[in-house]
Amino acid sequence: MASIESLYGYSPPIPQEQQVQFEDALSKVIRWKNGLYVPDIEENDKQHVEGEFDIHEENTWKYPTLVGELNDYDVKTMFYGHDGGEPVTGDLASDRADIAEVRRKWKRREELSFHLIVAKQIEDPDAKAYIRGIYRRCIKRAPGDKEAHYADLVDKLQGIRFGRTYVFPGNRLKTIASQQQKFNHCFNIASHPAKKLMESVTPNAAMEVRDFVISEFQALGRTGYRKAIVGDYINQLSQTLTLE
Repeated sequence: MASIESLYGYSPPIPQEQQVQFEDALSKVIRWKNGLYVPDIEENDKQHVEGEFDIHEENTWKYPTLVGELNDYDVKTMFYGHDGGEPVTGDLASDRADIAEVRRKWKRREELSFHLIVAKQIEDPDAKAYIRGIYRRCIKRAPGDKEAHYADLVDKLQGIRFGRTYVFPGNRLKTIASQQQKFNHCFNIASHPAKKLMESVTPNAAMEVRDFVISEFQALGRTGYRKAIVGDYINQLSQTLTLE
């Protein structure tokens, strides 16, 4: 199993032995298990992190103004560690039927698990403080924290990318209602972090955020969703993702 460092040249703020242990633990967390749709192939948390790195690498040349305004190492560390509690709790699918009932307790347990792992496994005090701070930013996503909002958006769009290929391509959803429901779900989870990111960067970078998100939804639409549904949600995105 290739390491994140060997694949992307990113050096996590933990010793190599711990990187191997952490990435092995991530690879055992299977995503999508408790969602509404069964994927064609399994995806684990390590593959999810790799997908986020892939999107970020694309964005460096597609949207250079946006990426140039970000602290690259902080962003990559957010990708690397944001699911660090899931080896204990497992993944919580965003379209799980009972998500409203279980989300708060599940996420709280995930956060506590992350902090317990860090307390027990990370010895270097500076690394421990940095990792805790990065994770806290991922959870809080404070106004103006462009790295946290960017990482959150890429997290959501990676899920949509995998989903449009292996979980909910439009040609699998035969009814208008099912296609609308899935497009609406994707719209809801992606538009909020996109708007928050746009508010945190310069106007030129904000326009690249808009183009980034619309491009991903256009790709989702090309998997067999009805043109009227795609057009409606692209228009909604265009109206939502505007500068005030």
